[in-house]
Amino acid sequence: MTTWLTVFPVLLLISMMVRTVLKDAPLPLQLLPSSLLLTATLQWIILPRLQRYTRFWLLQDSSGRLQR
Repeated sequence: MTTWLTVFPVLLLISMMVRTVLKDAPLPLQLLPSSLLLTATLQWIILPRLQRYTRFWLLQDSSGRLQR
């Protein structure tokens, strides 16, 4: 859920930008740069930060302590 909540606004922004630039291109040609940009953004920017920010919550053991 946290990944989706983080990715959805980025996906909307990228899709709108690509659609503006490639408005007359067929859908597969519009989706190609969108998917490449989203994948790169996720891999190198979004997911590392998201994992760092949610580590305290996602990596707790049953007693509430952070797993190492």
